Amino acid sequence: MTARSGKRGQVAILLVLILAGLALFFALNVDVFTSSRAKIRQQNAADASALALARWQGITLNLIGDLNLAHLAAVSQSNETAMAGIVTLQRRLAFIGPTIGFLDAQRIAKKNGIGVSKNMTLLTKLIAEFLDEDYRRMIDVVMNDTGGIRAGVDNAAILRAGSVDPRLDPDFYDAIRNCDFRTLCRRYANGAHHLPNIPRGAPDPNEVLLSGGNACFGSVGIGWASGYDYKNHIATFVNIAHDYGIDAYVTRPGLTTNANQFASYDWCIYDPTEWCGLSDEFSFSRFPWVKPLRSEYNLTGGSTTIRVEGSVALASLTAQTNYITAQSAAKTLGNIHGRKVIDISPTIVLPAFSRTRLVPFAVGAAGRPAGMANLDNVRSLLGLLGTNGGVSSYLNLLTVFDSDEFRAAAEQWYSSHGHHDANGCYPPSNGTERGGGTPYGI
Repeated sequence: MTARSGKRGQVAILLVLILAGLALFFALNVDVFTSSRAKIRQQNAADASALALARWQGITLNLIGDLNLAHLAAVSQSNETAMAGIVTLQRRLAFIGPTIGFLDAQRIAKKNGIGVSKNMTLLTKLIAEFLDEDYRRMIDVVMNDTGGIRAGVDNAAILRAGSVDPRLDPDFYDAIRNCDFRTLCRRYANGAHHLPNIPRGAPDPNEVLLSGGNACFGSVGIGWASGYDYKNHIATFVNIAHDYGIDAYVTRPGLTTNANQFASYDWCIYDPTEWCGLSDEFSFSRFPWVKPLRSEYNLTGGSTTIRVEGSVALASLTAQTNYITAQSAAKTLGNIHGRKVIDISPTIVLPAFSRTRLVPFAVGAAGRPAGMANLDNVRSLLGLLGTNGGVSSYLNLLTVFDSDEFRAAAEQWYSSHGHHDANGCYPPSNGTERGGGTPYGI
């Protein structure tokens, strides 16, 4: 009886171990299934949200383009009231259209079961503090509608285009700390053979502004050019009016006889800092493509990158929560007589956008200095650089940057790495920007 009892005890222990192993195996399978399903749901939400915002970018650009055509007609008829009103409406549309798309993206994310991201909501509120009052109210409506931000825009345009303050970029301080003169040259001095020129003292938080007349979230990348700049292109505008079927009076002889009025108003164009081809230095070898990027995607501007976040409770004993992030990029696409919108001259905005497509994520990722993935750093920089007390590491690095020793070291480095040197100061040909994506992100 004793031997049998011992055997039964051994069998019982073995069964317990087998059952525990099976339970753990079952739990791990449940975790894999749960995480995979959550990831698929989040990716679907990110894809749909990105497409929605990009679609509204296209709608907005088409409306602005239609107004440019109306502007031509108003000039031909010497209707100054209409001309002034059209320009004002175009500027408003550059905020309103993408904001509706931003709202649409949040609603789609909510329908796909995506919860509110506390971090992205706080960062969006941070940006809103520096916005125009009317635009801030629109952002408040977006956040209130769905209870917060569920789909964050990773390529949010929060810094003034063309004059990005390097003091708001954490990589700038890393370059100082590491005496990385190549990065200081190529990224912050536009490849010039010297240290970048930066304003003295702490940056003004009010410089965290919109890019021109564009929305932060889903920027359409428009700019403004004086009519005087385009006065010699009136024949081209006559052809444009004819192509789009505007009243014959525009082409005979309206625009020609009202050239002075044409030159008196600004015209909405594709901002060249946001609409351009990818750099020749762009390396496809770094990304999982089996063939080169299609030509229609080889264009910056008119794009959005969406990030959604979430967590999944796990059943196994190995972990309690699995945090999941999904990202997606989309572009609004169009052409004018088979040519890219920026290949026409002059680059006036026209109603040319007819399609919206998802694009390879790495290409659509945040190419700006501060997307949602980087705004935590910007927030801390704004707080630290505006004070003399507390944590002063950034201020100390600015002091180093201004020191004679640092500048002497930089001068020596630049003198020994000339433009004709194989290791000279050229734009980057590999590596990625902080927060994902590429230095040439679209």
